[in-house]
Amino acid sequence: MVIDFNQRLGTMLKNLTSSLQGSNFILVHAHWLGYDAIQNPSKYGLMDTSNACCKTWANGTSGCIPFETPCKDPNSHYFFDAFHLSETVCSAIASRCFDDSSVCSPFIKHLVQA
Repeated sequence: MVIDFNQRLGTMLKNLTSSLQGSNFILVHAHWLGYDAIQNPSKYGLMDTSNACCKTWANGTSGCIPFETPCKDPNSHYFFDAFHLSETVCSAIASRCFDDSSVCSPFIKHLVQA
């Protein structure tokens, strides 16, 4: 179901952009970039691609335990908690979205220049 949804998402976003005047929708293909970060963590400045930065309930599959101190260097982790990527990973995706059409379509630089 996810594959089918993702294959149709680009067309849906183009339709929304044309029907909602003045709007722009960007399709982000972050899955391969995230996979590359897990396979090549040092390329992204990451040290830990398996564990969340904060202590979580349920063996790392939930949000942070309240009032627990997170790790000392959250930007060296892929995950902040079970649901959220670290700022480092989000920044890598956002940077590539600015001028790389293989990550984002349309890429942001194109929208700024338009």
